[in-house]
Amino acid sequence: MTIHPDGGYAYIPDIFGDSLTVIDIDAFEIVTQVAVDPVSDANSASPWMGTVAWDGDTLLVENNEGDNGTESIWDISDPTDPEEVTRLTADDGLGTRPLTSEIGPDSEIGYVVTPNSEDVTVIDLTEGEVIGTLDLGGSGFVGTWDPAREKLYVPVRSSDE
Repeated sequence: MTIHPDGGYAYIPDIFGDSLTVIDIDAFEIVTQVAVDPVSDANSASPWMGTVAWDGDTLLVENNEGDNGTESIWDISDPTDPEEVTRLTADDGLGTRPLTSEIGPDSEIGYVVTPNSEDVTVIDLTEGEVIGTLDLGGSGFVGTWDPAREKLYVPVRSSDE
């Protein structure tokens, strides 16, 4: 689950329901539930983690889809009506098995931790495309920003650094 910056809505990727659910936090009720269909030969998309951009307009969702996983970019400029903009795959340069994501302080760049390829995939959220990778030299798990949002820290669990 991830919460919109305005604090009014939560987004819940449902790995077993192949859906993205939007909840009104104050009313504690479901606003909408959007089906997430697979784009590969997989039987399901299996969305399971998500991160909302600081400006509240974009949502990244990691999908446990197929052999390599996929990454969805959603437009949530209307927080109650999420629309999937694109789904990135290994063919687009996405690393293997996206696990978690962080979004840069300007809300324009996404960083997807992909432990099986031992890197972080860097995504231009405006263009909806992979623009590079950051080699971790090991299997990353999560990331977090420093308080000034100037440095992204990614623990490398396979080398304990």
